[in-house]
Amino acid sequence: MLADLGVRTPLDPDAALFSRSFDAVLFDLDGTLVDSTASVIRAWRRFAAHYGVSSDPLHENHGQPARTLIARLLPTGLRAEGLDRILELELADAVALPEVRGARAFYDSIPADRRAVVTSGTAPLATARLRAAGFTTPGVFVTSDDVPGASPTPSPSSWPRTGSVSTPSGVWCSRMPPRESRRHARRGAPSSRSPGRSSPPRSPPTS
Repeated sequence: MLADLGVRTPLDPDAALFSRSFDAVLFDLDGTLVDSTASVIRAWRRFAAHYGVSSDPLHENHGQPARTLIARLLPTGLRAEGLDRILELELADAVALPEVRGARAFYDSIPADRRAVVTSGTAPLATARLRAAGFTTPGVFVTSDDVPGASPTPSPSSWPRTGSVSTPSGVWCSRMPPRESRRHARRGAPSSRSPGRSSPPRSPPTS
């Protein structure tokens, strides 16, 4: 959506990151692979109308697990019900979602055993959104069901039990627009063939 509006995140083409190579790629989901912004907003507005609360806090919590926002909106006694409700609403809206422009081609260009998806959403919702946008389900998922923290920094302790590499070293975290990712990939930066070592770059959370 932001790319269509001409909004770009400034990148330094001479940054050290882009002279390195990597063993694998971690993809964020919402806003990186799937353009789910409109779907997220629709679901949360329905949620807010159902419970008679404001949907304004949503805009301050993009990229955070649903439980974080619900803890702000609902009293303790309604939070479990609220989690079930928002999952139901978001799953119902996960139909024919658009990919982020160029994302599927970039995702498909990475060997299946060299990619994973890391998201602050739940596994059922992440799976539904990927399928709705035409992506194959990755062999490795790290979701809010796996880690206590929130996007964009899931605990490295989750890696061994999800079947990924045992350490974040040598793995590139893709949270930038796919066209920019592909451009740097062509320059040999995030290669899935040549091992390298680097901490994943940080970037603002997305919904």
